[in-house]
Parts: sequence; C-alpha cells; structure tokens
Amino acid sequence: MQVQTYTLEQAAALAQCHPETLRNKIKASEAPGRKIGRAYVILENDLAAYLRGEYVRPGQAAAPQEISACPSTHAKLAAFGTSILSVQAGRELDALLGPKTKRPRRSTMIASKATSGE
Repeated sequence: MQVQTYTLEQAAALAQCHPETLRNKIKASEAPGRKIGRAYVILENDLAAYLRGEYVRPGQAAAPQEISACPSTHAKLAAFGTSILSVQAGRELDALLGPKTKRPRRSTMIASKATSGE
C-alpha cells in the first residue's frame, strides 16, 4: 500500500491558498500535516478530509452522531459522544475547586484622638 504525500507548496496549490497560510494552520493543528526535518509533509487522505471539512484535529473528539432507532427494538436512541452532563459536571467541579475568595479584612486599628496639651 503506497501512500501519496504532498509538500507544503503542493498541498497549498490543491487547497488554493498561500503556503504560509497552510503552514500556520498546520502549526496551530487546524490542518493536517507534520514537519519532518525542514519540510512539511501532508498525506493525501488527510488533505482530502480537511478540504471536505471532515478533518478531526488530534485530541478532538469526533462529532456526536445521531442514531434514530435501534435496529432490533426500534427504540429511540440518544446521540453518543460528549454529553452535556459531563460538560456541566466539569464546570461545577471547576467552580468547587477554584480559589475561594474572601471579603477583605476590615481595619482593626482604632484611631486615637489627638489630644491637645491642655
């Protein structure tokens, strides 16, 4: 199995953008590709997925997929992927573990009245 690869310039020509734009997107992990030595290498399959809008960045979960019904029971199924409950639970945990803020202490010094020499 032979894998087709493109240089940065070739991939930018296929994507109809400037090579510097594609290089910046690769560095930001927004586009597929790796820097090997002094040159960038982009796989044909990854570039095609990126141009179709199907490229999934490394570390990014795939989009939840909707399944309408179970084939055997025809029961309605929920979408799978990251649930809203886990996101909400993460926010609540961040709020609980965050730094506690206290009201500033009031001054405890009592101002003494200046007495005149009488």
